Amino acid sequence: MNTYNINTDALKSIFMFASRKDVRYYLTGVNVEISTGTLRLTASDGHTLATYTQEAGDSDSYTLTIPRESIELAIKAVGKKPF
Repeated sequence: MNTYNINTDALKSIFMFASRKDVRYYLTGVNVEISTGTLRLTASDGHTLATYTQEAGDSDSYTLTIPRESIELAIKAVGKKPF
């Protein structure tokens, strides 16, 4: 199992572009794509598109959409941890 670290500030920034309510479920979350050593976060509200790219090292290829509720919980959890 591979583990990837995602920049919290980047996730918060991209998350701002995810739609709040939409019948197209894929617009209400953040798409995560990992391939050829690159991790890419993408979100859109149907009018604007935002993307963030970072190096991921050697990995298999994955594509998934993280739902809005899960990202909100993750951002809150990270905010409570001491640095």
